[in-house]
Amino acid sequence: MRRRIRYLFTMTVSCCLLSGCHIAARPGQEPFGEQTYSGTEARAVYEEVCAAMGQAEFSGWSGYSIRMDEDMVSHDIYRTEEYMVGWHEGTEREYLWYQGQLYCYDGGTVAYRDMGWDELNSDSYAAEQWEFACGLLGQEPEEMEYKYIPMSSGSQYQLTLKYHEASWEGQARQFPQVRFRLDGENNFSGFVLHWQEGSGRTIDISFFPYEGSASLQAEREIWGFAHELGLTEEGVPALSEQEDDRERCRSVVSGIDFEDVSGWAVYQDDLAFPVPPGWDDEAGIPGGTAGR
Repeated sequence: MRRRIRYLFTMTVSCCLLSGCHIAARPGQEPFGEQTYSGTEARAVYEEVCAAMGQAEFSGWSGYSIRMDEDMVSHDIYRTEEYMVGWHEGTEREYLWYQGQLYCYDGGTVAYRDMGWDELNSDSYAAEQWEFACGLLGQEPEEMEYKYIPMSSGSQYQLTLKYHEASWEGQARQFPQVRFRLDGENNFSGFVLHWQEGSGRTIDISFFPYEGSASLQAEREIWGFAHELGLTEEGVPALSEQEDDRERCRSVVSGIDFEDVSGWAVYQDDLAFPVPPGWDDEAGIPGGTAGR
């Protein structure tokens, strides 16, 4: 929770600073050198992307990250070639799934148990949302935007498709979006599916090829949890340091001895990863908690 609060505080301060700077762009130029293309150009890219997605399959990608937020409660799942992590942060407890173990920390006591990745059922959930994204692409978006974003790392073009509302498996989803990151040839190596549910729940799922994929955020969750448990004295570095020195950061995380936890933590047979709202219905998880 402390890491989330610090992150939200930093983002709030940054937004305030930016809004106070009154950044102005010259006529015909957007802030930070960004450029929004015409509707005709966006339509052409949209049709090209839809054709490519028509040939793509989830099984050929299988890398993803899932993030759900509601009322200061977060669920995060990462499936990359570097890390496979399940993370939950609530108002009282933090959970981490990593390397076949589920851990729970309430600020004082640590509980753990053996748990397979398949018990999270995130693979089936992600595959379902891939189908939802494909269904959206079969509908005419209410708004589409194609931009050049020079300050972004990697692919510097983004196609955003916006819809007012959609229904999936009998449930309404508000303001769904599909965002593609593209290179100069309109090739994409990943996309983000976003929507809202209820009064304040937001869901973001990023899809990307599993092979060669990395997740700095998954690394931060592992590192931060281990630091809170006293498994490493070194705190989580700045994101820029993670990006610049991958070898050192990987070495730090791989050197964390999570097996040491079993020597002093409480083994709890019924320990379960909290299931995000709606997850149990769509992913087929019985009982409302993964691993029960």
